[in-house]
Amino acid sequence: MADLMSNSDFIMLLFANTGFYYVVAGIQYWCVNYMQQVLHASYATATLYFAFTAFFAPLTGVLFGGALISYYGGYNSRRSREILLIMGWACTAFAIPVPIVDNFTSFGILIFGLLFCGASLLPSLTGIMLNCVPDHQRASANSLAQVSYNLFGWMPAPFVYGLVSQIAGDSQVLGDKEKSRVPLAFIIYSEVFTLALMTIVILRKLRTENLENQLLKAEVLFQKQQEGDEES
Repeated sequence: MADLMSNSDFIMLLFANTGFYYVVAGIQYWCVNYMQQVLHASYATATLYFAFTAFFAPLTGVLFGGALISYYGGYNSRRSREILLIMGWACTAFAIPVPIVDNFTSFGILIFGLLFCGASLLPSLTGIMLNCVPDHQRASANSLAQVSYNLFGWMPAPFVYGLVSQIAGDSQVLGDKEKSRVPLAFIIYSEVFTLALMTIVILRKLRTENLENQLLKAEVLFQKQQEGDEES
């Protein structure tokens, strides 16, 4: 366990994945309430939209992300890692306007895009995380990851949203008066920290891969030069 905790790449990707689940949990638990209380959508409209989005956005995201990453050689290839960076920051592009927009349709498109992009990168990001540890530690790493996902991702997000909502004074808002957008912003904007961790690890791996390729090329050139000297 001490070896896992001292593995910085594993720990950062662990918190990155946990952060994604934290955002998803907050959206799943409070999205219908937000659409009713802030965007003034009817209960039927909000429920139907969320049922559709919660099912199809992650499903299509996983299928799309899996097919795309497989096409480019799996999550360990350079191109796949670059694609994960793009998809990760696409999540942020969808997330930033979510607590700002007033239109239900715009909100719906943004939430769908956020869940789609998140689902498209999570399986590959999990693979990269487990690939950061030796084979004999992967069972322990996966167990630790599941504890983190549940303890710091799925479980606290609904409570944190409700707590921020109470601090913002939503419990005292009566009638049709619009409630605060701060709780949703507090949950969703945490994704910036999550993506920063993911970006650091992937860029570090890309830089290491570049260095290894340069050393390999230098070694090949050196061997060719030695062979040429021996022939002469």
